[in-house]
Amino acid sequence: MGVVGNMWEKWNILGGHDIKPACKVFRVNMLPEDEAKDMEALNSFLSSRAILSVQPQFVPSKVDHWLVFVVYYETGSGSEAGVSEERVPTPGSEKETSTRPDYDEGLAEKLRAWRSKEAKNRGWPAYIVLYNKTLEDIARKMPTSLENLLQVEGANKRTIEEFSSDILGIVREHVKET
Repeated sequence: MGVVGNMWEKWNILGGHDIKPACKVFRVNMLPEDEAKDMEALNSFLSSRAILSVQPQFVPSKVDHWLVFVVYYETGSGSEAGVSEERVPTPGSEKETSTRPDYDEGLAEKLRAWRSKEAKNRGWPAYIVLYNKTLEDIARKMPTSLENLLQVEGANKRTIEEFSSDILGIVREHVKET
């Protein structure tokens, strides 16, 4: 069974047996006038769905660009997948009762600054380093150990291998300050 099949097997175990896979490919041009518009479209798409996997691939060409393969399922009513938010909630999500974020905004800002610097140093878009939802879940759960970081939504193997020491260092420093 392929990667997508294994992901669905995992979601079925979590109670999402009615989830239907969907995928979409985005092109993010590296031209300054296109990149912001393309990133806005991608971020809007990512923030309005339950994302299971994002696989970026850099494509060098006349106009360098990223192809971003997104595997997701819809969470709203009337979705393509036919899954209502009531029956299959996004893992880790809860209905908001206020407009205040349910995570530590100070920690989130520190993580955003680190992510931005890291992405710039590598020549990557920021979401390649850390997704917004993952960043917010870190600021919510404040993991101070590798075991706790593994429980964060979106903390995949690549994230852990490449960035765990930086992320945990930022969280530990923030916890000491507060």
